[in-house]
Amino acid sequence: MVTPKTQIEQDDIITIKIKASTQEPYQKEISCEISLRIQRVLANSYEIEDVANRNYFILKMINTHDTAGNVSLQFDPNVVRIDLNDEAYINRVENTEEVNSDGYVEKFTFTMDKESAQNIKFYKVDMSQDYTYPSSDEECIISVNAEE
Repeated sequence: MVTPKTQIEQDDIITIKIKASTQEPYQKEISCEISLRIQRVLANSYEIEDVANRNYFILKMINTHDTAGNVSLQFDPNVVRIDLNDEAYINRVENTEEVNSDGYVEKFTFTMDKESAQNIKFYKVDMSQDYTYPSSDEECIISVNAEE
């Protein structure tokens, strides 16, 4: 956890230096610098980060509200499938999961914490597809419904 010494403004670039060392059984030191640009997101949003010929994509979601809320995700499991090890799926709201006749999940609801971000992994049935969203006029492959 890093606590800033001064107020951070939008578009500021913050550089964090990290160093780790050991003395026994041998002496070694490693270090790195991480630079972060501060962005302000004014509304809840979601996007899909994807490329063709990769077997998965990431649904990136942001909750800017100061309260937690439930989010329902619905999708066609003949096209994409939720990673059953994803935190959002594992911690889904009880009894909100819907499965199709083949036993694949096609809808579930999870609670998204206030002022948080969530990255959810889905696998593509046809990895040659690129489901990047937003992109051109295409609709999102995942139906996202936030409940207040």
